[in-house]
Amino acid sequence: MEIQIPEEPIVSIGGYSTDSEEVVWFTVQIKLKDRQWTVNHRFNEFDDLHQKLKKNSNFNVRLPPKKFRPKSDFLEKRREELEQYLIQVLEFFDKKIPLKLSEFILLYKFQPNALVHQLADFLKKNNNLKLTSLHLNALFEVSQYDYVDENYEIVVAILKTLRSVSIYGTKLSYLERSNLTREKLVFDLSIFEVCDELIIKHCSSSQIVGLNRLKGTLKVLEINGVVSSMATLFGPKSANIDTDVPWAALTRLNIINADIKQIDDSINLLPNLENLNLSGNELSDEINLDRLLRLTILDLSNNKIESIDNLYVGNISILNLSQNRIKHLSKLSRLLGLVSLNLNSNNIRDIDEVCALNKLPMLQSVDLTDNPITSEPDYRSQILGRIPNRINDVVLDCVIPDSNEISMGKVIAALRQAKITEKEKTPFGGRNFNLKNGPIL
Repeated sequence: MEIQIPEEPIVSIGGYSTDSEEVVWFTVQIKLKDRQWTVNHRFNEFDDLHQKLKKNSNFNVRLPPKKFRPKSDFLEKRREELEQYLIQVLEFFDKKIPLKLSEFILLYKFQPNALVHQLADFLKKNNNLKLTSLHLNALFEVSQYDYVDENYEIVVAILKTLRSVSIYGTKLSYLERSNLTREKLVFDLSIFEVCDELIIKHCSSSQIVGLNRLKGTLKVLEINGVVSSMATLFGPKSANIDTDVPWAALTRLNIINADIKQIDDSINLLPNLENLNLSGNELSDEINLDRLLRLTILDLSNNKIESIDNLYVGNISILNLSQNRIKHLSKLSRLLGLVSLNLNSNNIRDIDEVCALNKLPMLQSVDLTDNPITSEPDYRSQILGRIPNRINDVVLDCVIPDSNEISMGKVIAALRQAKITEKEKTPFGGRNFNLKNGPIL
């Protein structure tokens, strides 16, 4: 079997080195269009390749003899001979590279046609393969050639049927002997015609082409990588965002550890979003989500949010605000559908801030661990005493309150209520003026 490539590779042997066991390795340099890479081989591996290529009855390229002398002049001559050998081998096969030769010069790692050939073999065995940006980039490159072989057609036919797709950024160690960089491996998503669940990890938005073509089918999208802005993913085609076609099918969106600094107006093109995870970004206080009327699960953890005054998400039932810089909670009282609230690792210092949670009729769980208020004496009962409406139903810091904590919480709640009642009876700042006792001197 062979691989057809668009042009013949340029090969050279740039040098040689000797390892700790006195084995000599020759550094083969390969260049094909704008791609370059290197691979090290010892003479025995050249000989092994030669024996396999000789099975072709017409093969007439000669390999230098096996004799060896550890002298610099001999090794330099051997380097030149092996370089000429590889040049003649590639000329003999004339852009139709046998698999053994492809493996020897690492075409299957870096040359697009060879990568597509490899991908075709993988997909024949397992349609649930985790695709890499390197393979998808190769597919994108081959699609622009004047000629595409049957492997390309096989891969395209399979990818067009996938409903769930996972794409992973190529490991940096895989590319280290080449001039390829992971961030420049562009790939086209429009090939996934019926995809409704898409997971992309360790890739940047600058690599992605054709996401807009999935607008009619995509229900779940997860991206873990650098995204310069949400508009680069969902931005409108027209200047007026209200006239652009929405992503009507998308109900779940995770953009994690992406360095997003703000939620721009493109979020309004996702009107049916129910679950949104923007954890691990650079968001601050402008939380532009008020038009997402179906949103019920929101994760804004590990950002830089100091104030929630602009958080208008009336239908939210699960809210994660952990690992931010939040001090005040009063505005949470308007989220009447809230069931679960995570405020772990914030900057809440005044324990009376939790009184706002008493106005949430459906609250079942609240996590306040790693806030300054947790150092308060009898902290758990103090919290329960400030949310008497939910005292028997709430799970505090992932632990169900015991009977003693609840009893103490009820005592604290009663004392606080008595103090409030007393203040209501004495509206002048707590001073009890008895006007019936005559003039005050």
